[in-house]
Amino acid sequence: MESGGGENHIDRTNRRERAQAVNIFKRTFQRDADARVLVYGGRGHIAEAAGSQWRPMGGVLRALSGIDPLTINLYQLVEHSKPLYEHWAFTAADKAGWLSDDAIVLANESGSFWSFQPDAYDAFLIHPRTTDVYGRPGWMTMGEIRTPVHVDVPAFDEPVLLQAHRANESDEAVPLDQVILWPGRPTPALMLRPGVYVIRVIDRDGSVLHRAEEAVGRR
Repeated sequence: MESGGGENHIDRTNRRERAQAVNIFKRTFQRDADARVLVYGGRGHIAEAAGSQWRPMGGVLRALSGIDPLTINLYQLVEHSKPLYEHWAFTAADKAGWLSDDAIVLANESGSFWSFQPDAYDAFLIHPRTTDVYGRPGWMTMGEIRTPVHVDVPAFDEPVLLQAHRANESDEAVPLDQVILWPGRPTPALMLRPGVYVIRVIDRDGSVLHRAEEAVGRR
């Protein structure tokens, strides 16, 4: 479908991809040909190649810089709501017993990475399945950077919000962690870094039902 100016969806997409690549190139390799650059892109933007029409940012940047980048796909080989929807490579890795607590990449004996789309990506990161840690996803510990903290809260008969702010920050600041509590269900832990926090329980109208200070130490 073409826009009023005659530019179709693929043209608009490719214009965006090129603009991304040119912006990165001008701010990095054009200034320093020996620069080491990490580009974190959403979905398939880092791909080095794609279909006959789409020219992703990764491929454009490769052409501009003359550098063959190491491209790692981070988003495809993950668990889904049902195994039926999971990628065959993720399923195979799971059946082989390769999924543990850490994300992995596959390589052969010579050290070459495995990729089911070698023209687009050099490697694929395979994420582990989510584990439960005191009612929260295990990945929220961030490799034990955050600690599960159990908070005693007053009784409530409707859903409430449990949240933690740094003690030296405003209540309007973004909480370091927050979770909805449901009546009759176990209270999940907050996942917090070491520090001092103001813990609040808030109802659906925004009223603060409970406020306390909590010090979290290192493990």
